[in-house]
Amino acid sequence: MTQNRLIVRYRHGTPIYPTLDLLYRLKQAVEHIEAGDKLQNLIKPIGDGSGWGIHQDSTWFHLIEEIMHIFEQPSEGKIDRKNAVLCVLKAVCSSNKDVEIWHGVKTKILEHVDLLSGWSHSHSRSFHQIRPVLRKEGKYYVRLNGQICEIIGQRTEKEERWDCIGDSCVGIYGTIHSLCKLVALVNIASDFQAHPEQYPPSMLIVLPENGGASFLHWQWHVKWPYHPKPIDWRPNNNLCDPNWLASNLLCSFSDEESIPEKDLEPAEWKGPEQKWKEEFSKYPGQLEFALDTHLRFADVEEKWFDFKGKKFRWINQSENLHGVLIIPVKDRNNCGIEYESAMRFLSRLAFDADIPINVIGSVGSPTRFYPMLHQTKRMGGVVYPADYNLRLSESSSDRQNLAYALYKEGLSSSSGYYSFLSFYKVIQLAFRENRQKITDWINDNLDKIRYPEASERIKEIKKEKSDIVEYLFHSGRCAIAHVNNDPVVDPDNPEDRLRLNKDLPIVKGLARCAIESGLFDPAKR
Repeated sequence: MTQNRLIVRYRHGTPIYPTLDLLYRLKQAVEHIEAGDKLQNLIKPIGDGSGWGIHQDSTWFHLIEEIMHIFEQPSEGKIDRKNAVLCVLKAVCSSNKDVEIWHGVKTKILEHVDLLSGWSHSHSRSFHQIRPVLRKEGKYYVRLNGQICEIIGQRTEKEERWDCIGDSCVGIYGTIHSLCKLVALVNIASDFQAHPEQYPPSMLIVLPENGGASFLHWQWHVKWPYHPKPIDWRPNNNLCDPNWLASNLLCSFSDEESIPEKDLEPAEWKGPEQKWKEEFSKYPGQLEFALDTHLRFADVEEKWFDFKGKKFRWINQSENLHGVLIIPVKDRNNCGIEYESAMRFLSRLAFDADIPINVIGSVGSPTRFYPMLHQTKRMGGVVYPADYNLRLSESSSDRQNLAYALYKEGLSSSSGYYSFLSFYKVIQLAFRENRQKITDWINDNLDKIRYPEASERIKEIKKEKSDIVEYLFHSGRCAIAHVNNDPVVDPDNPEDRLRLNKDLPIVKGLARCAIESGLFDPAKR
């Protein structure tokens, strides 16, 4: 047997090279499990006085135990899954030839694919058994109380099942992927012994151990100063690559299930570059804005908007990147008009969707199809239909634009105090700070606020205060804006913070009513 210089563990910095006998140890483990014994009994500790550890000879037993542990949850179907995993492990042990090993393993996985992927006992499968989802023209529907209703976030049972199996195969923590990792490691050990010259001396497979042994998540590394450096590498043999094995398995799954040609829809990006050429080719430059928002439009890559004679290109956020707004500019040295137009557009969109939109960065560049901005982001989002249309009035004024801008700032601010002021300013702007008109209008419109939490808060205030308008002005607007008045709001006082947060939906709702009722629309004044 070739001496192992390839697969290594680092226990407290000390390298441990396990013997390349994974296949032999796997056969022992399978016999042990079938006899009803616990794998833990095969795992010996290291008694070197440096704390608990796993003996070098027990490395592969621990890795196999990791695999068995993965399939223990959920408790439903646990015994069936254990038996299915044993079938796969016995298939690994059935030959010394990598091609035969993979053929046998793949056959067994496909026989038990619903069990091994977790689909058999998934919540999604249970949901579909109770309430089937229908698909028509790219949209999804369920039957509720005798009515057919469109839904978002659920797809047909077939799609959900295929995605569950696909994620299990290719996801780094996927259950079936763990079996591919095992097969690849068995084949690597064999391939290295047969062709050691094909493995660079600086190449290592590191089995993670510090912080808890997790040998199954092995990774290729290259020797590097002080710490091995993780890299993407693979032997010449496809059967030594877990990602190739997972992809090959998915191809075989798709072949077996068979998708009729009529059910295939093109998945490619449908001509955005042509649209971009039509709209941007005559301009010398563009402005790009990175956006921090939960708003996105369906599952499309991008959406185009027309806003006051200008074209806006909206690139949807992804799981890893913020959304980007792009507008063409006529003069790269003087793009103030386009910048203001973009801000006006975002204010209208934030109001229309009632979702915060923050600009976290902007850049100007020559016209280019691929954006320059690539801003990493946190996950999350609110999805609107791809055919979403921004509601626009035919005319606008500076005061109307300012009202939208103030509303957007109130909506997007992380400070409840600044949000309160911004929303209240919308009301003041509508009546040019005429206190009597503001009082009359608020009293007439309190019951028109759309937010349920505002209605509850209004009832609470009326039990304690006879004049709610006076309360909002003095205990809200003035208490935030002025520190020499009484009362004053202390941002560090939890009671003040709680009170203002409860009052916020009221002024937000009033600001929205002021805009929606046409108080800023030149055509209605």
